[in-house]
Amino acid sequence: MFKFKTSHRPWAILSSLVLLLLGCSQKSEPARTPTFPVTGKFMYDGKPAAGVMLKLLPETTKGRMPTATVREDGSFALSYYGQDDGAPAGKYRLLVLWMRPPANGGLPQDYFRGRYADPQHAVKTIEVREAPNDLGTISLP
Repeated sequence: MFKFKTSHRPWAILSSLVLLLLGCSQKSEPARTPTFPVTGKFMYDGKPAAGVMLKLLPETTKGRMPTATVREDGSFALSYYGQDDGAPAGKYRLLVLWMRPPANGGLPQDYFRGRYADPQHAVKTIEVREAPNDLGTISLP
C-alpha cells in the first residue's frame, strides 16, 4: 500500500481539493427547447400597429411566453430565448397588448383595455410547427 510522507500529505490534500473544486465549478446549461422562426404582420384598423406587444400563451405547458413587438411596418418576429429566435413547437393562444401613455400623463395603459389580453378570449389559436412559421397578417378591427 502506498504511504504519503508527512511532508507530501498537505500537497496531496491541496491538489485533491483543487481538482474537486474545478470539477464542481463546471455547470452544464440545461438543455434548451428548440425554437422555430415565427413571423408575420399585425394590423389594427387597416394600419400597421407599431408598438403592439404580442404574447403567445402555451396551451399545454407553463413557463416562458414567446413575445414580439410590432415594428413600424407592422412586421413582427417572435422571441423566446433571444431576439427573433422564434418559439418552441406547440399550440398557443395569442394575446395582444398595446401599452400607450394616457393623454393626461400617468402610467401607460392598454389601449385595448385588456380586451385582447384575456387568455379565455384570445385573439386566435396559433400552432408553431418545427419549421419556419409565417402567420401572415393578423388584423383587428
